[in-house]
Amino acid sequence: MATPILRVQGEDIVGSDGTPVILRGAALAGWMNMENFITGYPGQESQHHASMIKVLGREKHDFFFDKFYEYFFTEADAQFFASKGLNCLRLPMNYRHFEDDTNPSVLKDDGAGFKHVDRVVKLCAKYKIYTILDLHSLPGGQNPDWHSDNVTNHAAFWDHKDFQDRVCWLWRIIASRYRNNGWVAGYNPINEPCDPEHWRLPAFYDRIAKGIRDVDPQHILWLDGNTFAMEWKFFDHVLPNSVLALHDYSMHGFPKGDKYIGSAEQKDKLEKQFLRKAEFMFKQKVPCWNGEFGPVYANPQLDEGSEEINAARYNLLDEQLRIYDKYKIHWSIWLYKDIGVQGMVHLDPESKWMKTIAPFLEKKRALQLDAWGRYPSKEVEEVINPLVDWVDKNAPSSKDQYPTPWATERQITRLINHLWMPKCLSDEFAEQFRGMGEAELEECAKSFHFDRCLQREGLNQALTAHSQPPNLASTQFVSLKGLKGRLPAIAGYCSACAETFQERGSPQRLDEVVGRAGLRQRWATQLQQHQLKIVPFDDLDGLERSPLGHAASEVSHQPRSQSMRSMPQGFADLADTVERLSRFVGFEQTQAEPSEPLRTAGMSSSNAGAPLEVIRDAASETDVGSGALRLDASGTASRATHVLPEANSLLGIF
Repeated sequence: MATPILRVQGEDIVGSDGTPVILRGAALAGWMNMENFITGYPGQESQHHASMIKVLGREKHDFFFDKFYEYFFTEADAQFFASKGLNCLRLPMNYRHFEDDTNPSVLKDDGAGFKHVDRVVKLCAKYKIYTILDLHSLPGGQNPDWHSDNVTNHAAFWDHKDFQDRVCWLWRIIASRYRNNGWVAGYNPINEPCDPEHWRLPAFYDRIAKGIRDVDPQHILWLDGNTFAMEWKFFDHVLPNSVLALHDYSMHGFPKGDKYIGSAEQKDKLEKQFLRKAEFMFKQKVPCWNGEFGPVYANPQLDEGSEEINAARYNLLDEQLRIYDKYKIHWSIWLYKDIGVQGMVHLDPESKWMKTIAPFLEKKRALQLDAWGRYPSKEVEEVINPLVDWVDKNAPSSKDQYPTPWATERQITRLINHLWMPKCLSDEFAEQFRGMGEAELEECAKSFHFDRCLQREGLNQALTAHSQPPNLASTQFVSLKGLKGRLPAIAGYCSACAETFQERGSPQRLDEVVGRAGLRQRWATQLQQHQLKIVPFDDLDGLERSPLGHAASEVSHQPRSQSMRSMPQGFADLADTVERLSRFVGFEQTQAEPSEPLRTAGMSSSNAGAPLEVIRDAASETDVGSGALRLDASGTASRATHVLPEANSLLGIF
């Protein structure tokens, strides 16, 4: 039986039965759309291929890259990805796989470019992973940056109808191929468009949507905003069956950004940054997809204090994911696999590929040849900074040129560090592979195989913890302020974790064990003995939990740390540990009526079904308040949270 195709229904993405589906995952970047920092070469992808052909010859070039595409994502990757609770893989693609600039609008090599796309879509379907097909590089370049394989700093796509015609033609080919595939969640026609005039992007979306709908009327269109998916100027309507996409990177996650310390001010800024980008979606009441976000990570072999740096960036990521949980959005983190900058998995430094390119990577880092994750360099800054000052002095409008987020410094480094110098050094990178036969080249490609790679545990644990947002379709939770609202839920959580902590033989932080495989099943087994079941809930701030989904955008944001200020010393650290989890587990009785032993705030069987105010008042009169109360749609409490009688004694394990 064919898998039903997902569709948009109001603010939700739903299956055939109308059940909402939340898509969360990562991008298979650096694969069918290569990027310099992901695999190590300098400059743009098309230059990289040209240099490798010059050094290896066409035959060995084609052999190597076919193996590279094969090993980059195999069944082992799909199995791992699904095991993390993720259900959607974004597939960035370069148009050059399907069309040649010298023979435009003709399918290249009888469609050979689809070979590995078909394979990965099929592998993902086997593990119930949806795929979103993303045209990341367009003819002429839809933005002025390296990731669109643009060898200039000008997005010519918007100036030439011929380029636009070719993209419409290509998307009809792609949509025709996958129109009946239910595991394809839809099409992302343009990644990070940058139209300086703004109005041409929504006009092109109208045009390309019609072309795609002519051959595939069912699949969702995932449409990026303008200026690297951050702006919605001139958008005055939403196309049917479409999802709007933003990208939400934070400078706290990059070497040149300020360190993230989790202050109330930083958290507030993160949320406001997201809301600014998402405002149009929320006003239009349509689904929101964060198609890219995520910090880069320090290299333990190169960066002093890497452990502390990465801990701060994991905390940043967790806070961003908490915000996305709050608004119940779909997301795809950037990225799945690379050479150690940002990926969920990354190459082993001892692999054939990494040992081969290691000397060149040092040179790239020193010269700031990669825009992504570039590190401060005194040598480069002594050259660039005076030039920036000189340009700003003599051409003050330079800092206001589009794309406006770049300012003068980014415009200059794009031209010098990321275009001209990489072009001059592209052949030098390829020379590292001169003389290699097919066996050595395959060993280089095999470096990207999952079995040869390392896993970034902190990142993967965070993604797993947030892979499924709180499901509030039928259940809402409220909690009481401060200590009264936290301790019962925390104590119940500790009780369920007790065996794990005791087995490890020493006190452990709660967030160190949350991501362990099989832990949830162990909790479920233990809780079953007490006639309990696990139910998810996240925020324990304030008398009433914050609304989730689009409604949350209408509520002013109060930093979570404020709710801990009145907590007695000794419990603040414990609450902070729980605070940093994406969500944790409350324990709800399976029986219709509360029964002993219950440790809830003034709750008895007579309270079941009572109005919220009655339960709230009763809870406020006790020493330890109710951790969470289950409410039905009318706002009345139907059951109380059950806290195991031995729970309080287990708090000491922290």
